[in-house]
Amino acid sequence: MSKYLTVKTERNTTGLHRRRKISPLALRILAINIATLLIPVGGLLYLGPYRDALIESELEALKIQADTFSGAIGEGAVQITQNGKQFFNPIIARKIIWRLSAPSGLRSRLFRPDGRIVADSRYLMNKQFAVRIQALPSNEANWLPRTASRLMDWISSLIPKSREFEALVEQPNARADEFVEALAALSGAPTVYVRRSEDDALVLSVAVPVQRYRHILGALMVSKDDTAIKAAITGVRLTILNVFGAALVITILLSMYLAGTLLRPIVRLAIAAERVRCGVGRGKEEIPDFTNRNDEIGDL
Repeated sequence: MSKYLTVKTERNTTGLHRRRKISPLALRILAINIATLLIPVGGLLYLGPYRDALIESELEALKIQADTFSGAIGEGAVQITQNGKQFFNPIIARKIIWRLSAPSGLRSRLFRPDGRIVADSRYLMNKQFAVRIQALPSNEANWLPRTASRLMDWISSLIPKSREFEALVEQPNARADEFVEALAALSGAPTVYVRRSEDDALVLSVAVPVQRYRHILGALMVSKDDTAIKAAITGVRLTILNVFGAALVITILLSMYLAGTLLRPIVRLAIAAERVRCGVGRGKEEIPDFTNRNDEIGDL
């Protein structure tokens, strides 16, 4: 009988002194705190309404530029015959479009009333300059921003898009009837439109009528990409990630402090209770005193 008790005591004592490297309770506390932190951060990284607001703002600014371009073409590129007929001078129209579009990086296309294209600033730019492509040397010091950007793009790809846009199909010498906004502008209605290119970039377009003395002579369509929108969203996301990183460090430290405050006395009480149960100790000095804590652990 005593041999059995001795073996049992040794087995319990061995189990008693076995310590886990990571406490399951500490992991639960840490997981709950991090999950609570991730929920609002995930919502902030979505930024769907913010992107829509940026798109609307960019379209408003683009419409103002299109109206300015259209007014310049109407005043400078329209000629009147002796019988009062108005028509575009294509040479002057191309020069005006080139001068106005090149500094701002916009793409401008001018269409006749019958839908034929008169000028395309991209085509004019390719004629003016020879394009040379040269690979830039890689900068290994920028690996962290690139990694963060790829991570944000991956997270964004997992979130359903708030709006779906029509795919942009580029055709050489495209006519006005291939663009909804250009066709509406030829009927006198300024129209905005957003499409998605093959490389998943947004293309913002505004088409306005070109007129003189209230007579519609054609349509001007001005387009730009979403580089500014992406830069603004990336800046906001980086700020959010920086705040999240700082909050994550604080959360981990507080979770470790909370887990230690709870676990250390519980482990001491468990060891003392196990020793008493196994007959290793029976005196009051074997039980640690936590009554000064004024909480449930003190009651225990």
